Amino acid sequence: MPTGARPIPGPLSHEVARILRTAMNDQGRQLKDVAKTADISASQLSRVFNGLKVFTLDQLDAVCAALDLSTAMVIAKADAATADRPLPRIAPLPTIPRIGVIGFNVGAHDEDQALAASDDADWQARQEHENE
Repeated sequence: MPTGARPIPGPLSHEVARILRTAMNDQGRQLKDVAKTADISASQLSRVFNGLKVFTLDQLDAVCAALDLSTAMVIAKADAATADRPLPRIAPLPTIPRIGVIGFNVGAHDEDQALAASDDADWQARQEHENE
């Protein structure tokens, strides 16, 4: 349920805005042109670039497309540039029950956790083998 509070832009949001602003300037584009192409208001884009507003994922994707940038690459660059930022505490992902032939397996939770643990162990073993 929404709290009504607006998210405060953090280091990652500021870095994303810096990357996009730099790309826009390097391309010789105007903010109002990029905003129009991305189908968002120039004032919204300006607020993001000035660190007053956080992009929604759809807005970020639209602005990246307007600048002919990969959204994933922009996020990856911003993430790498702000790697020392404090990370929020993240709750574990919920376990999704497996669907059996007839329906949901009632006791699937323990089985899923065991499978996830073995998948993690397999992944770690593959990583160690690749790094040798």
